[in-house]
Amino acid sequence: METEGQPEDQEDFMSCVDAQPQFPSSYTENTAEEEHLLYIAQSFQRHFSLLYPERRPLLLCPKNQCGVKKLVTTTLRPSLPGQVDLCTWQECSRFVSNYLTLQPLEQPTELPRSLRSPEAVLCSQQGTSLEYAVLLCSLLLGLNYNAYCVSGYASKHLCELDRSQECCPLQDSLLVLQDHGPAPVPDPLEGLRVHFWVLVLAGSRSVEQDFFIEPLSGSPSPTQHPHFLGVESVWNELNVYVNMQDCVSGCQELVWDPEDHTYWEPLVYGTTSRKQLHAEMLKTQGITKIGLQLDQDEEAGPGYSYDMPLSWCSMIHITDRDLEMCWPGGFKVTHFKKARMENFIPFFCPDGVVTRLTLYQDPEETQVEMLKEWFQNRVDLLMERENRAGFTTERFRPGRRRHLIFHRFNTSVPEACPAPSDPGVTPEREMCFGPYRVDGLVSRLERGNNMMETFEKRRDFLFQRHTVLGPPTESKHPRDSDRTDWAEARPIVKVVEQFHRDPSKAASEDIAERVFLLSERRIEVTYHLEENTFIAAKRIFNKPNESTKTEKAGDFTKDNVSTFQVNPQAETLKLPQLHQVLLMLIKEEQKSVSQIRSSQRTVQSLVQSRAEEQEDIRLETCPWTTTGTTEAQKHRERVMLLGEELSWLEHQQKDLLAPVLMRLNGTMDLSPDQARTVYQECLQDFRSRMVQHACLIQRRIEEDTRDVELSQEKDSEDLCAKQKRQIQVAQKRLQIHKECAPLKYRALEQQLTADPRLGPHLNHS
Repeated sequence: METEGQPEDQEDFMSCVDAQPQFPSSYTENTAEEEHLLYIAQSFQRHFSLLYPERRPLLLCPKNQCGVKKLVTTTLRPSLPGQVDLCTWQECSRFVSNYLTLQPLEQPTELPRSLRSPEAVLCSQQGTSLEYAVLLCSLLLGLNYNAYCVSGYASKHLCELDRSQECCPLQDSLLVLQDHGPAPVPDPLEGLRVHFWVLVLAGSRSVEQDFFIEPLSGSPSPTQHPHFLGVESVWNELNVYVNMQDCVSGCQELVWDPEDHTYWEPLVYGTTSRKQLHAEMLKTQGITKIGLQLDQDEEAGPGYSYDMPLSWCSMIHITDRDLEMCWPGGFKVTHFKKARMENFIPFFCPDGVVTRLTLYQDPEETQVEMLKEWFQNRVDLLMERENRAGFTTERFRPGRRRHLIFHRFNTSVPEACPAPSDPGVTPEREMCFGPYRVDGLVSRLERGNNMMETFEKRRDFLFQRHTVLGPPTESKHPRDSDRTDWAEARPIVKVVEQFHRDPSKAASEDIAERVFLLSERRIEVTYHLEENTFIAAKRIFNKPNESTKTEKAGDFTKDNVSTFQVNPQAETLKLPQLHQVLLMLIKEEQKSVSQIRSSQRTVQSLVQSRAEEQEDIRLETCPWTTTGTTEAQKHRERVMLLGEELSWLEHQQKDLLAPVLMRLNGTMDLSPDQARTVYQECLQDFRSRMVQHACLIQRRIEEDTRDVELSQEKDSEDLCAKQKRQIQVAQKRLQIHKECAPLKYRALEQQLTADPRLGPHLNHS
């Protein structure tokens, strides 16, 4: 193996220089000061090998991308990233680990022969662990961290970026699966694999304890971590320090003070140190730091006569596009312990997914336990989707119509109300809603025949409604192709409503719970507890028989009501008063049934709209990002390329006969029969559009009317009045539409008759 002390190949050097004429002179040649440093490094290497023949060669002067040897201290280029998102060691380490792709060492037990500049590593988006560490350390030094590059030895899974034995950082503690995999295979090169990482010492930027940063994964580790097996040297932009401590126990017992010459041997004595720079800064600012101790030589004066030359590398520039294109090629796949994480840049995937996590039941990754996806820029505001144990869970950003923020349903039963004949399937659907709904609905859970709704801040103090549905009746059993009839097909058997305390009413008159047993024609009412009592008052009403064609309605008698009164001295309601209470409860029962049906229709509409959104996924283009701008540019180019086609379509849209003529293969020379056919089809298409438009307005009026009925219970009178005005406007539009439709129809007839392609044939006939 070639060491730093051996002469380099002059022909290789010259050919490399000739092949790269675009590099600055600092890349292709050395100054006298740099040549002197190389001489010092080569002399140091020879003496070190003689004194410690059992030690491996040190990494001091690898070649740069132009084949020129450079001291490792001068390859560090302290740089401010210049980005708001890169201001801490966590953000910088995450960026470096994400942005680069690992290029393994040619020989895992030998030092690399080359070290490119950090800027070149950024441009290529790939590098060895040494180049990872140099880039990260340069950024941390620019942010005033006391950081060092470390040359040493580590375990195989660190050197090869093998994270298959780690738990995924996105993995929730509730989803951690039991490990039944085999033990790790022993590594024959244990302790010999060369690796490079970053050391951050305490004392700057609020760092309280020394720690390592693994640049390949961006993960912090304590200096006693067992996967770091030994250290040969460390360096920053000021000097190189060789470890003189025993690494039999790895890094667990090392003293991490490179400027302590008892444990670390500097390459060049008398150079500037971190402590001296810090002391000079405090002295200049007139600050005395308590506890700052310097050596005797340092107390007497500066004590140094040599400064390391400046870095030969260009300044590191990280752009906004670099931050957005954080994954090489637009995506990155990482395998963890029984998990796989996929990351994508925005707009890379057509469905807007930016992160996908797959958990497996086995180490071989053959049986999927869970699939979770994170989205951005979705028009439908979808943020997360999770598939696990036969259920799909969706989470949305606020802003959707009807304020849906959470949706969980049985994947095997996607319909809102499946057929009860499905064997072994219990339908389940849960929805949660944000604030500002007029009905105060917070959550809605359907499980089998039960439906549980929770409310907040309602004027009637209702906070929970439990509905029990029966099987669909034969007369109303819907067809499989018409799932929208399920709401009306399933009868309501029982409704249980619970209310908060209304302070404006006496407890004995304030309903706490009411139960509508529709199938049994019974209503049960429980009132709130009175003061100093623990038993609530109750009433049970049996509704009289309704009138039929052969029998009249039954009378309300004392047998139709039973009352439990806690206070025997309280006033007892007379029979007419109880009858009025029953009539009021019957109205509330009808109102509750209407609200339940409206809720069912709303859910069915939401399910249908979600299905349509999934079939036609659309993304929002953000003009403030480079990727968003790129997408917008692509869209403009498509528009320009299709300009002629769009102009042609625009002309065709103005032509009344174009849709019908397209059915006739675009022919322009019409026979009398074809002309009459085109004439009739144009009129028929117009009539269909008029009817569809009228139905659309009518449907909107019905929806707004239902919203008004719900808002009267909760919202202010001003809001109800505004909604009523909207209904009046829609009704006026419908009236105008009906009045104008015949006039438009006659105008169309005249226009078709005057068309030169139809007129001669129509007049002739």
